[in-house]
Amino acid sequence: MAAGGTRGVNGVRLTDEGRIVEVRLKHRALVKFRRNAGLSQAKLAELVDVTQSAVSQWEQARSQPSLLHLREIAKVLRVDLKELVYK
Repeated sequence: MAAGGTRGVNGVRLTDEGRIVEVRLKHRALVKFRRNAGLSQAKLAELVDVTQSAVSQWEQARSQPSLLHLREIAKVLRVDLKELVYK
C-alpha cells in the first residue's frame, strides 16, 4: 500500500502509520448503554454538547459521531470506549 493510505480493520480505519482516522460506532450498544444509564437521547445530547437529532442519527446508524464525541459518550455512560466501537 502506498504511504499515507488507509486500511480497514473490522470497522476501524487506520493509516499506514497506525493512526486511527475513522471509528465505527456500535449503534445498538449506544442505545443499550444510554438506556442502562437512565438517560434520554435529549439528556445524552446535552451532556456531550450535540443535538438530540445527532444522538438519534447515531442510534439509527445514519451517521457516526466524531472520535472526540465517542470519547465523551463513553465518559458520560461510564463505559470503556472499546464497548462502543467495532474492534
